[in-house]
Amino acid sequence: MVVHLGFFSIVLELDVLIELSLGVTYLPQLVLLVVWRKWLPQLAIFASAPSPSGSVSHTPINEPTPIDADIEAASISSDEEIAPAESPDPLKGKRSKVWLEFEIKKLGDGTSKAYCKHCKKSFDPSSKLGTTHLRNHLKACKIKKLSTSGQKLLCNSFSANEAPKLASWKYNPRTSRLDFARMVAKHDYPFLMAEHEYFRVFINGICPMFKWVSRTTVREDVMQLYNESRTELQDFFDKLPSKVSFTTDMWTPDYQNIGYCCVTCHYIDDEWVLRKKIIAYLTVPTPHSGVVLSEVIKAQALAWNVDRKLFAITVDNASNNNTKVDVVNELNEA
Repeated sequence: MVVHLGFFSIVLELDVLIELSLGVTYLPQLVLLVVWRKWLPQLAIFASAPSPSGSVSHTPINEPTPIDADIEAASISSDEEIAPAESPDPLKGKRSKVWLEFEIKKLGDGTSKAYCKHCKKSFDPSSKLGTTHLRNHLKACKIKKLSTSGQKLLCNSFSANEAPKLASWKYNPRTSRLDFARMVAKHDYPFLMAEHEYFRVFINGICPMFKWVSRTTVREDVMQLYNESRTELQDFFDKLPSKVSFTTDMWTPDYQNIGYCCVTCHYIDDEWVLRKKIIAYLTVPTPHSGVVLSEVIKAQALAWNVDRKLFAITVDNASNNNTKVDVVNELNEA
């Protein structure tokens, strides 16, 4: 009975020491390991004492246990001095998230400079200045605003049965400028629309980063889009295996003596769908005779590389259109 009381007293004393070691943060863990090593032989004696049933433990007292080996290894490793690893990271010790937006470089004279990763502007990275000047720069950095504005946008082009989607988006000033030119060309808006005061107020409220241009620049952008579309359509006609047909429309306004002609090209695509493209919208000099109109048709067929694919020309019943019929025969015989 005394043996068991002594065993419980030892365990109680160990519990107290463990609680003390855990409660005091500056107490080294090595003290706890030494205490455990001191009391392990006593615990082994109590473990080998006869039990009430008469059975005796045969574990040798002096044989080292795995716990002893672990304590020995811990004691040896705790005595060794661990040398800190050298790191060339210039941001070591700088805990502010501001430094993630800057790159520190050493100069030839031994000084260091912090360069903004967005605009490459340099700043003094010394700790005596803090990070306030760096934060102020990030708030005013225009390139950073362009790169981080609206990284994820909620897509609003979904039906009632679909859940909204997040789509990646980054503002591109060149794309927005060409989209504006496409709008002007598509809806026949005047080039001067780019200079309308309240239209600019409206767009600036939607996209403050939009960079405005003059009406002359809008006209140049529209002509650039036209030339690009013309080149794409010419390449398409070159690869088109089917024949094409022309329809023409000629008229003269009442208030001027200028003739206008619209030439439309009709063809069947690979899906056997009838398509049409306006390939010319031009003025025709006087006199509006059949010979002049025939030359207009021939010039457009050659310009679009469809002179060998021209199948038919549809015109109205004006007397000057009879000469146009001969154009098909001339081009097919050439």
